[in-house]
Amino acid sequence: MTGKRLRLLARGLALCLVSGGWFYLRAWRTAYAVARRAPCFAEGEVLLVPGYRLHGDEVPKTYVRRLRRARRLWSPDRRIVLSGFAARAGEQSEAHAGYAFLRDLGLPGSAQVDLDIQARDTEENLREAARRTAAGETLVIISNRWHLARCILIARRLGVAAKPCAAERRWQGGVFAWLALGREALALLAHGGRDALHASPNSLLEPPR
Repeated sequence: MTGKRLRLLARGLALCLVSGGWFYLRAWRTAYAVARRAPCFAEGEVLLVPGYRLHGDEVPKTYVRRLRRARRLWSPDRRIVLSGFAARAGEQSEAHAGYAFLRDLGLPGSAQVDLDIQARDTEENLREAARRTAAGETLVIISNRWHLARCILIARRLGVAAKPCAAERRWQGGVFAWLALGREALALLAHGGRDALHASPNSLLEPPR
């Protein structure tokens, strides 16, 4: 775990402890409400698909859901940003694996796709996507429902006009989904601090101004 991640984890845990778990509960409720209510369609010029750790050369189901949604939303007047690094030297990046998968889904070679192979986490995904989004354009963040609250909070803090778009049609519970949501609540608190406590599901889901 990198020093940056350790600092974020320590921050999130400290906020949980000093509040007796109350701050974590608030963050969890926000993440869950966004996960339940997020739309699976959004208008915007740029479609960001954050990467997800590969299983060897295989694209995992979590990432597949994001890519399938991006393929459904893509049109010739939209461009896609695929983000994600290579975990080990000599391996393909998450971004390259995602592009290959999209081509297998029928994405034409003429589609405008930007590959960000440097981003190592959600914040770096969004920083680079923000750099690639021109003034007046709207960024659509396509990710799994449990991940969206943190994505939008970070995007808003970066000053990006971003909309959430859920990879799944609806929230579906399950061991992985609930564990991921619990982890995301802590990450939301770690990244957002007081902003996470004041963020409401409505403010994260409403269209950017």
